[in-house]
Amino acid sequence: MSALRPLLIDRLPHEILLIIFEIAVDVERPHETFLLKSGDDSKPIYYSPHVQETISHVCKEWRAVALRASSLWNTLHFNKVSDIHRAREYCQRVASSSYFDILILTVSEEDYNKSGRRRLWKDELEEIFSLLAPHTSRWRSFHLQVRDGRCKQVARKYIGTQVGKLCGPAPKLQTWQLYHFEDYRRQEDLREATFRQPVICFENEIPNLKHLSLIGVNLPWNSPYLQGLHSLELCLHPENIRPDYTDWHNMLTRSPELKSLFLHYSGPKFREVKWPSMPDIVLPQLEYLGFVDLEPDYLQAITATLQVTNVARLKLELGDADDETFFYNNWLKSISTPTPRFQSLTSLTITALQCDDPSLKLFLGTLPELTELELKHSVWLNVWRMFVDDLKWKEVTGPDGIVKGVSAGTGDDPLLLPKLGVLKVRGTRIDESSDCRCNVKLLLKFREREGPNPRPRHESPVPHSASDRPVFTIVGTLPVQVLPPAGAGTSDRNRQTNVLRRLVQADRLTDDRSQDAENDINLNWKVLVDIEDITDDDEDDVDDEDEEAYGSGEEDDDVDVDDDLLEEGDIEDED
Repeated sequence: MSALRPLLIDRLPHEILLIIFEIAVDVERPHETFLLKSGDDSKPIYYSPHVQETISHVCKEWRAVALRASSLWNTLHFNKVSDIHRAREYCQRVASSSYFDILILTVSEEDYNKSGRRRLWKDELEEIFSLLAPHTSRWRSFHLQVRDGRCKQVARKYIGTQVGKLCGPAPKLQTWQLYHFEDYRRQEDLREATFRQPVICFENEIPNLKHLSLIGVNLPWNSPYLQGLHSLELCLHPENIRPDYTDWHNMLTRSPELKSLFLHYSGPKFREVKWPSMPDIVLPQLEYLGFVDLEPDYLQAITATLQVTNVARLKLELGDADDETFFYNNWLKSISTPTPRFQSLTSLTITALQCDDPSLKLFLGTLPELTELELKHSVWLNVWRMFVDDLKWKEVTGPDGIVKGVSAGTGDDPLLLPKLGVLKVRGTRIDESSDCRCNVKLLLKFREREGPNPRPRHESPVPHSASDRPVFTIVGTLPVQVLPPAGAGTSDRNRQTNVLRRLVQADRLTDDRSQDAENDINLNWKVLVDIEDITDDDEDDVDDEDEEAYGSGEEDDDVDVDDDLLEEGDIEDED
């Protein structure tokens, strides 16, 4: 800073300056509860501390302020060898009264050698634990990914209590995630990994644990800390290492404040034992529920024992379009009749769901409060047909296959998903050759009028700005926003039908339309387009994604895999 012309920021007290630093650093930090993901979302959320390092190199004054602030240096993420040296420096900058948030990403021996030994394997993991073990009492969050048995042995040695009690209790630990997944090339390796008894961790003293995620890892299921949880993820557990139903029941009923439950090929044991007769599991505060890769009869048994009337968000990834072994018709019927189980849902995500259309429509018909629907493209095609059937539409197409118009009947049944305000479809194309581009455009124009917050019937002027209108979003196709006028004395269903006819006419209008059409409020439309492209990556690109997530192997490469997948832009079409 210039001594002759000090900047205004130099006049700020150090306390205010530190607050600014903390806000800047916090923007870049990951804010998800769990940093490791199972399944398709397996890319870890790795944090590279660019901001605080830049701040500390601006000038001596800023560096002095930054180095005294423990909150800038207490996030320790390990992804490559150079991160270990950086963590040693950071540990010296963090006050003894502060906490640590930790992520460790190890790789298999094969990947370790491919990286030129710049990544992390068993020796590096040993070094990391040697650095962190003396501070176990200050761990606030701990995420560990291991990809082979040797790294797992190192972790058991430090976290477990059988050998030396190297880590000891973790009184401040609130978030704990363990991930173990590897390519078992011998049957003996798989047997050892799945039949070896779990160890007691942190001397069973984790009194403040609130968020637990176990991916391919099991614990002693009767551990005293498995209670009072707010978030629970159980993923990729073969039948023999799953909790028995009594432990499962105790874990959930002793966590009445549980807000998030996610099961990916996991849950209580089911095949070899009969579940004891116990009261239903009541989770009054559960807000999010996710089911992935659960067999239909198993899923039906689980949901039959859960009372989760206040769930607002549900994610389903059940079945594969290429696998007709499992169908979820009976499960959908069981949660739809006689008493719907998810009437409070406001958000539904369906990545995969093997079922027939009537069963799915029956389920969707029990969701009157749903405002957000996210679908994979393959599922969307089925839902589109339900919307069309619900509205009694009949498409009129030309010889080129493009929709030229629609004819619609009338009916008195309520609209499917009447409060739907956001529709997202993943994996669709946005080019002109998209087979459902026109269909989606018409659908969204139409449903815009009815939700999520319909205008009072006596209001007819067309809004002048996008901010006056409810927003519909369609990902990967064309989302549109339009508010057609409502005529007095017209029934809801007839008005909706008329709206569709007018929309088709409006789409036909060209730039050289007549003055009469220009002045006709029924035909004068402004279409706003908001494209968000989160199209799924092809499976062939997985290896490239992993390389990006973990770095190229060079120590100087900074890694940031918490990229925002949403790209937004507003495009205004011509009238």
